[in-house]
Amino acid sequence: GGLLSTMSALNATVMASSRVAFSMGREKMLPELLSKIHPQRRTPYIAVLATGLIIVVMTATMPVEVVGSAASVLFLLSFALVNGALIVLRKRNFASAIGFKVPLFPWLPVAGIVINLGLAAYQFSYQPRAWLISLVWVFAGAVIYLGYAKDRVKKREEAPILLEERITQR
Repeated sequence: GGLLSTMSALNATVMASSRVAFSMGREKMLPELLSKIHPQRRTPYIAVLATGLIIVVMTATMPVEVVGSAASVLFLLSFALVNGALIVLRKRNFASAIGFKVPLFPWLPVAGIVINLGLAAYQFSYQPRAWLISLVWVFAGAVIYLGYAKDRVKKREEAPILLEERITQR
């Protein structure tokens, strides 16, 4: 059961990561080649291959527990950022305009930030190299954004719509 759940989680991570790379390629935050879609299978195959290559290189050059802990740190930091963004959006009255409600606001998002950062800090005591890898990834992302993507990013109204579905009420 543990092996099957691990394989399922790895599959979901590869697919989600490749989708992020595809979207970033489409918005020109990464090379546009990553946004290429396979003509027959309709999948972002270059993004899937690039993501798979990064994962293979990382797992071949580092211990698996370090790579797993680094992924956990990055997920925890991103969850903390999502909670922070939620607070900012609610304060700007954006989220309430679309009808999204947050129970126990702002206490629940603040608790999410504290818990996620606390768990990320715990990862340092468990696997310090994971934090080093995470910081390198964050630094690399900042360098790529500032050096490559900042002036290339498409404005929201320029981004293509690949599929639009309209929901009709009965």
